[in-house]
Amino acid sequence: MNNTTPRTLETPQINDPYTKHLLEELMDIEFPFVRHDTYGLYLQKLNNHLERKMKAGSIGIQPKTINSILWSERRGFLLLQDMDAGYQLHAFKTPWFKEILRFYELTNSSQDTPNSDLNKFLASIKDSEMEEAYIKISHRISNEIVALTQRQKKDAMEYSQYIGKLNISDSEKEKQQKKIKDSLDIKVGRNLSGYSLANALFNCISPKRTPYKALADYMKRRQESRTGIVIRDYLIKKQHR
Repeated sequence: MNNTTPRTLETPQINDPYTKHLLEELMDIEFPFVRHDTYGLYLQKLNNHLERKMKAGSIGIQPKTINSILWSERRGFLLLQDMDAGYQLHAFKTPWFKEILRFYELTNSSQDTPNSDLNKFLASIKDSEMEEAYIKISHRISNEIVALTQRQKKDAMEYSQYIGKLNISDSEKEKQQKKIKDSLDIKVGRNLSGYSLANALFNCISPKRTPYKALADYMKRRQESRTGIVIRDYLIKKQHR
């Protein structure tokens, strides 16, 4: 989504001194050279807030929270997309990656309450090879998308049926039902968008490049031994930070 880039989204407004310090530290570094651990700590604070609201059954969400969600989602998307091979090898074992996955599930769940088995799932893959771990993560995200899409379609159908029973003109019913359908199409498309956090999580399995020759050679050998095909040259020129 072009309107969810850090440059076009307003920087989240934070009152808590600790969280504000984390945000300032993130903004103090030229993007995309984000401190992964710092982003994870910032996201943990947001996740805790969202989880408390969900468990309390809160209805509605403040505009500043919506902006924080969109800003954080886009940051997470770019962080994963720009992740180099060194981070890729072990990211799924780190606290910051856990918070990204937790954030995705809190903001894209078909359930009214947060998923409680994430820690168990991550513990089950912590000793896995990188490729196996990211495949399992992709399967988990795929299941979330299917369940979310099914719920969105169910909710849209129920609302459309409700509109059909109202004592209003047929033309007005048709107009409102078209709005419901258009809104559903946007939501379902958003679930699969190439610019979504889900897409970045799927792409964690894709070959990532690195400015370090030894690591590039290792990743190339690893890819070749597993697939018999060398997809790309992993080596890139070192970037000045």
